[in-house]
Amino acid sequence: MKSAAPAFADVADVALFGHQGGWDEILLVVGPLAVVAGLLWLANKRVTAQLEAAEQEAAEQGATPSAEGGRGPDGSPEADPRR
Repeated sequence: MKSAAPAFADVADVALFGHQGGWDEILLVVGPLAVVAGLLWLANKRVTAQLEAAEQEAAEQGATPSAEGGRGPDGSPEADPRR
């Protein structure tokens, strides 16, 4: 008849696997960090592509997108076209 409790060798194997010099704990840290780094890389790539497309579209229309947010070439605020 087989006992319901696991054999000592099975328990020792599980305990040994749980303490493999820290490599498994390192994976628990590096895995999520790699996912976050990958998502940041992807987001940066998409934003860069959007900015380049906007700059190209503005160049085709003869205007340059303003990084100052509504400032003219001399740095003064541009007039609001809605007024």
